[in-house]
Amino acid sequence: VLDLSANQLTGEIPASLGELAGVRELNLSDNRLSGGIPWTLGEITSMAVLDLSFNRINGTIPGGLARLPLLKDLWVVFNDLQGRIP
Repeated sequence: VLDLSANQLTGEIPASLGELAGVRELNLSDNRLSGGIPWTLGEITSMAVLDLSFNRINGTIPGGLARLPLLKDLWVVFNDLQGRIP
């Protein structure tokens, strides 16, 4: 579990987070993150929970997240996302 919620983090979500092969839960909620969701998050095949809510993220949700075999909870509320949910 990697919980970085409510830390006033700013900037874009680092693409290098996709290298966290053993993470089952990634919580980046309640920060000031901006930019898009990196497609590399779709490479964390062990991830069951991804919480990106309450940030300033924009763009679309990468299609690779839909192919994560264990992902059961995806939280993206209170951002500026557009398009379809894959």
